[in-house]
Amino acid sequence: NRKEAYRVVREKLDSLIDDRGIKAIRIASALEAFVSAKQDLRESYRRDLKYMVVVLNRHFKKELVCDVKKRHVADFLKRLEADGRSRKTRLKYLKFLKGFFDDCVENDYVLKNPSTGVKNPKVEGYEKKRKALEPGELKTLLKVARLKSPEYIFRASLLSAHTAMRRG
Repeated sequence: NRKEAYRVVREKLDSLIDDRGIKAIRIASALEAFVSAKQDLRESYRRDLKYMVVVLNRHFKKELVCDVKKRHVADFLKRLEADGRSRKTRLKYLKFLKGFFDDCVENDYVLKNPSTGVKNPKVEGYEKKRKALEPGELKTLLKVARLKSPEYIFRASLLSAHTAMRRG
């Protein structure tokens, strides 16, 4: 039973309190408890979480949760970048770490979330390319909108074309 396993893990973790009143827990144990608390997950997402735990344990080794600082999280993201991980993957890890450390704050493993304020490292020389319609594409869009769509679609397309509005 997952709930029972989660309760047992939490009891073990709660028994470890250091002289600062913070629970002195290794990253591996806290990650195990965090993932086991996740109920009703798709199997593919559960596999992703288990893989992330392996990667995080490899990076943070035997560090205590309470000893992790903002620079450790930033270094981890830089290492992922150096290993060739995509921006999306780094964002996924950062999001996971933010949720994990929020849980750690809630359970008194750390005083504050070390991943708060950490930004995903930018790729050097990367600039998002603008995706504007070519004049011919715009003409075709407006023609199709006028002939085959309700009037409001044509007007919205015309307005967005003339004011350089974009989605999002």
